[in-house]
Amino acid sequence: CDGMTIHCPENGRYGTDNQCQLAIEADIYDLTVYTEESFYDFQLTGDFSGDTQDTLKGTPIIKCGSSSEYECIMTSYGSGCTSATLDSPCQGGYRLPTSDP
Repeated sequence: CDGMTIHCPENGRYGTDNQCQLAIEADIYDLTVYTEESFYDFQLTGDFSGDTQDTLKGTPIIKCGSSSEYECIMTSYGSGCTSATLDSPCQGGYRLPTSDP
């Protein structure tokens, strides 16, 4: 699964959360995830405890926004952005803005 790219389904502003999930059973290198509402839409699960932790390695990227205009490098557990990219709108979850009337 190294170098895998995931395109999460578009479910609009404040759509149902965690519709795009990835369960890992081994380390994954250089994962790229495209999602409208970042960590609201995408969830990573795996064994993140003990001596045999399954984590993201390399440069795992999440791209968010209506046209993937924002991105950050994910932490090794896929739960947020690394300290180098904390200023990204993807950090902590991004919600699509409301449309002007």
